[in-house]
Amino acid sequence: MKVSNQRLCVAYQTINAKLLENTGGNLIVLFKAGGVLDLMIGTSAKADTGRTNKVAGDYRLLVSKVNGKPLALLYRAVLPRTTNTD
Repeated sequence: MKVSNQRLCVAYQTINAKLLENTGGNLIVLFKAGGVLDLMIGTSAKADTGRTNKVAGDYRLLVSKVNGKPLALLYRAVLPRTTNTD
């Protein structure tokens, strides 16, 4: 993983050709429906690096293959004007 020209570059290697196969039934919980690459990204320089709770600036990038087509979803861990129970 590295940053190049202000872009995050990530490479994964596997011997499992079906690693990303997913039914994609409910995109909100894609990681529960089959294979997915899950990259959790913290962008806040002010956040504690040892934290166990999500903070503003945390993102979750999920990459999968649904019906044979690549799919990427970006979730913001904390949304403005919401609580942890939303």
